[in-house]
Amino acid sequence: MEETRLRTLREELSAQITVHAAACAPVRRMPAELLTAIFTYMTEAMDEFKIALVLEQGVSRVSQMWRYAAEGVAPAWTHVRVTTPSRSGRSLPSFPSVVRQQIHRHRACAPHLPLHLAADLDDPTLFLSLRQLFPLMGEIPDAWQTVNLSFEGLDTSFQADTHLPNVVAASMECRHIRRSTDFRFLSCLPNLRTLDIVVSGHEHFGFWDQDEIDLDPVNLMLPDFRSLATLSLCSHPETDILSEPLRETLDKYAATLEHLTLLCLGHMSLPAHLPSVILQRLHTMHLQGAACDCISNLSLPVLRELTMVDGDLTRVRSHPAHVLTHLVELTLVRMKLDDDGIITQDITQLWDLTNNVKDLTVREDGKRQQGRGAMNMRAIVLQLTQTKPPGEGGGPVSLPNLDSLTCLTDGHVLHGNCGAAFAGLIGVRGGISVVTDMDIADLDAAMYRKVINSGGIVR
Repeated sequence: MEETRLRTLREELSAQITVHAAACAPVRRMPAELLTAIFTYMTEAMDEFKIALVLEQGVSRVSQMWRYAAEGVAPAWTHVRVTTPSRSGRSLPSFPSVVRQQIHRHRACAPHLPLHLAADLDDPTLFLSLRQLFPLMGEIPDAWQTVNLSFEGLDTSFQADTHLPNVVAASMECRHIRRSTDFRFLSCLPNLRTLDIVVSGHEHFGFWDQDEIDLDPVNLMLPDFRSLATLSLCSHPETDILSEPLRETLDKYAATLEHLTLLCLGHMSLPAHLPSVILQRLHTMHLQGAACDCISNLSLPVLRELTMVDGDLTRVRSHPAHVLTHLVELTLVRMKLDDDGIITQDITQLWDLTNNVKDLTVREDGKRQQGRGAMNMRAIVLQLTQTKPPGEGGGPVSLPNLDSLTCLTDGHVLHGNCGAAFAGLIGVRGGISVVTDMDIADLDAAMYRKVINSGGIVR
């Protein structure tokens, strides 16, 4: 019945669309940008199915340029957006039947293109739809390429029997997290390469409507993926990450992970009593908040880019086996130094880990009270200026291979001896490139010229 209806609709549209070569001659010379704008305007009131038929039966046959421009509208029928059924009217339609109809219409529109699913299951009363969604996708298992889900995390510990072999990227926003949330249902995506998990917070707790809710920690237990290369975890500030499941997850994908992002303002750590995790292929890592502490318990032999945001440098501890020998770019954003702003043995632990860095970026919040941002910036510059005693071979104490230094403080003036610190930095490292948005009040014109002549830029 469904196929007959689709065939009838296709024939009706084909009869309405008649393309004559003589009539199309003037429009063949129109630019593709204008054609795309025309398509967008013409199809605003159409659903995805009718858009696909119009483009296939008429527009794509005008000329090669028209066909290329029409292909730019492909996301209109390859992106399946699933939401809970509307309650308008007396009867609520069956959720599985609505989704099944929508999926098959998209497949009929784009039979040879990969599909992308976006499902916002924001109604807690329809939570079971998460369990039913994967079998519906399994009716055309080879068609899916990406999955974007937003759902309640009350009960996600179910085994999905569906097998979706071509899904390579998945994004999950999980609300109402509970300790039982272990993302086991993702086992139906064995070839996943990119996984992004966001654990939401209080702003999504309208269903309970309570003033205070104790958030359970995140149990980051993931199923086995054959080639997971990119993992991103972002948690709510009041949500903790269980340490041992996190370590097991990192250890499970130690041979495949290439990009790792851990954004956690709650508590996160790796067990100190267990051996360090060796991430053999990881070359890009972004840490925020308490996740910055994990750097001391990871062995990263090929890491090239490291970004640390809102962490505590005094908690970093170096170990000879953890030295980042291939690290080239290091970015420190609003990192906490010692309480008095003086760099001591604590910060040198990080320098020992990152001794081969060539590009260092330090970003401070210039609006911090009592000049904390300026104090931190000046302390770091002074540390890069110090030299070893003659008996130790001379040369810079830290980061001897540093080629460029970028200092950003939102344009606030740094007073005191900051100019002297930069002058000393240029004196010790004559070829270093300095880029900053600061107004260095006590750096004279001669030093400005010297900095510019040495290859740096101070503005």
